[in-house]
Amino acid sequence: MRDVKEIKLMRKENGVTLTILIITVIIMAIIATASIYTGMKIVNMAKFQTLNTNLLLIQAKVQIISEKAAFEGDDDSLVGTKIDASTRTFWQGKGVDVSERTYMIKQDDLNSMGLNNIEATDEIYYIVDYDDNEIIYVPGYKHGEGLISYTLTAISELDINE
Repeated sequence: MRDVKEIKLMRKENGVTLTILIITVIIMAIIATASIYTGMKIVNMAKFQTLNTNLLLIQAKVQIISEKAAFEGDDDSLVGTKIDASTRTFWQGKGVDVSERTYMIKQDDLNSMGLNNIEATDEIYYIVDYDDNEIIYVPGYKHGEGLISYTLTAISELDINE
């Protein structure tokens, strides 16, 4: 038979206590929360960099097309659909300066420019100003507290680490 000391010793060694288990769960929850936050920040930064890169690629192609049209003295080679006066007024109301040589760029236009990897939809497309080679991202990039930047210039100047 076991004596009383062995029985008391067994009661003390009955495994992980409830307190240690709760502390472990709390520490795991803190680590998981920090990991999720960091992961979300990395994903958002990657999305921002992709958007910025796509806008720069479009700008480079627009500059080539614009220079070619200027050399030929003919705007018929400009890619896209020319926007009307009311659309220009709409963008000017949002603080975006657009000229008479401003065109809407959809997926077919991107494909014809050799930019097949950049996607455009009915809701997401681009407007280009061939006079100053500014690119407008139509849905805009949402940042801060309800702020939206539309142009490549404004988006490139953002500090997304804040």
